[in-house]
Amino acid sequence: AEALLRWHHPKYGDIPPDKTIELAEYAGIIHQLSLWILERAIEQCAAWQRSGHSVSVSVNLSVQDLANPDLTRQIGQLLEQHSLPSRGLTLEITESGMMENPKRSIDVLKALSNMGINLAIDDFGTGFSSLSYLKKLPVNTIKIDQSFVLDMDHNESDEIIVQSTIQLGHNLGLKVIAEGIEHQGLLDIASHYGCDEVQGFLFGQPQKADEFLEFLAKTRQGDSGFSGFQSAKQPA
Repeated sequence: AEALLRWHHPKYGDIPPDKTIELAEYAGIIHQLSLWILERAIEQCAAWQRSGHSVSVSVNLSVQDLANPDLTRQIGQLLEQHSLPSRGLTLEITESGMMENPKRSIDVLKALSNMGINLAIDDFGTGFSSLSYLKKLPVNTIKIDQSFVLDMDHNESDEIIVQSTIQLGHNLGLKVIAEGIEHQGLLDIASHYGCDEVQGFLFGQPQKADEFLEFLAKTRQGDSGFSGFQSAKQPA
């Protein structure tokens, strides 16, 4: 599962995650917000695991979070407090975010990796990062940005980029996830090129924790309703 913040504002309605994060960074409260999201996600994932579901959770970090000197200690405390094994947590940071300060990013990510936490590069392909840095980053996963995935069944260039990224990731020993899988045709292409996991609206819309628990129960019973569901796993 991937935890994404939804702000239901009483005056302005639903404010999307990217705008919420942008406002939090501008207001200087991003560290507090990130820790709040991390605790909610870790607490919920631990509850899912106690109920018998083998689920992990991904949480997006802001580039400003990498400047928090207490980040690794605070995350370690949250994992211990809620009894979630570190392998149950994946932290995602955008490619462009890592490139703002590559040395600091590498140092922080190495510390998190040493704790046993999974690390993923989000929106891969949009940040024009140097491959020399990519091979130094202690990440487990790259996530192909949906801008390359959504139209790859009609755009040959997008399909080539997706195929090449999957090959690159595998050659570097990384797991590859394709974002933006919205219909069976896209799933078939991602599976054909050996993508390890996928995520997208083909499998479900964003949903609350209790609704997701019902979703997990249905998929365990083989009643997901999705053709090709077995061909690839997906974060929700």
